[in-house]
Amino acid sequence: YRLFLAGASLSADTAKEHGIVSEVVEDIAGLEQECKALCDKLTLCAPGAVAATKEVITSTLGVPPSSFMMDYVAELLAEVRAGPEARGGIDAIKSKRKPNWAE
Repeated sequence: YRLFLAGASLSADTAKEHGIVSEVVEDIAGLEQECKALCDKLTLCAPGAVAATKEVITSTLGVPPSSFMMDYVAELLAEVRAGPEARGGIDAIKSKRKPNWAE
């Protein structure tokens, strides 16, 4: 409450302890290193799956859980898992190579 109502500030370490930030770095070089590491991880994610995840988040944010919402999420997940991108990812794992979107 203090952050919002009184405009209180907190240290980066405290923000991390409370889950407000994911990482704390000491300098610009550390920030660049963390950014590169995150970007490297993100490029390994299947673009269609990322898009579907974004759709679920934007479509359900603030909506109370319901059977309709769960059905919607399950249907979208089933479509992604049955799609060519998922098959390509599984083939890449079996072949011990990066998927096409990550090359």
